[in-house]
Amino acid sequence: FQGRVIDTYLKRTDIWRRTDPVRCGILPGVFSDNYGFEDYAEFIGKVPPIFIKRGSDIKATGVETVETLFDGKEMDEDMIRHVLSMVFPDVRLKQYIEIRFADSVPLPFLLAYCALLKGLLYSEEGIEFAQEQIRKDALCEKDILAAEDDMIKRGWDADAYGTGSRKLAQKMISIAHDRLGEEEKKMLAPFTDVIHYGGIGRISSCDIQRLYSQAIA
Repeated sequence: FQGRVIDTYLKRTDIWRRTDPVRCGILPGVFSDNYGFEDYAEFIGKVPPIFIKRGSDIKATGVETVETLFDGKEMDEDMIRHVLSMVFPDVRLKQYIEIRFADSVPLPFLLAYCALLKGLLYSEEGIEFAQEQIRKDALCEKDILAAEDDMIKRGWDADAYGTGSRKLAQKMISIAHDRLGEEEKKMLAPFTDVIHYGGIGRISSCDIQRLYSQAIA
């Protein structure tokens, strides 16, 4: 990082945690039973939008929040899109759900990440596993931060919600693997090798290009 080897992990997470706590990190109250779109809108309303456009002019907003800037004023779709793009929580809602942790990774890991999310989020088993993890220990924001703290320090040896990080990752990979098609299962190979063996999987550049072409088709 910046020209020197670091002895910790999750540097991207470490950087974002120190960037702007008002608009970054874990959504306040996201694990409450009744969390919904209105709660997310209230979060957006309390954030300064950094800048806004008024015609051809760009105006810095300082500490003024979305609520104060648009009190009693109607927002068009372009402005709504803009204010939604001015927050950077770990998971962001726009016209889709954006999980922001893998925005700069080598292509094999990007494909693995997409396959992992599909296997977890587009299967009943994956959703049930996530819900059970949240419910059984009544997880909250502090639990996430504690797990992150330990993973930043100890990597795969860290504790994540009472389970070893490696064991939890292996469980997630297993759930996703069983719900994917044969070609998509191959995309998980880089994650599988890193999690199980600590090395990058032996996947050829031809395989990468073919799987990538299929993924974006």
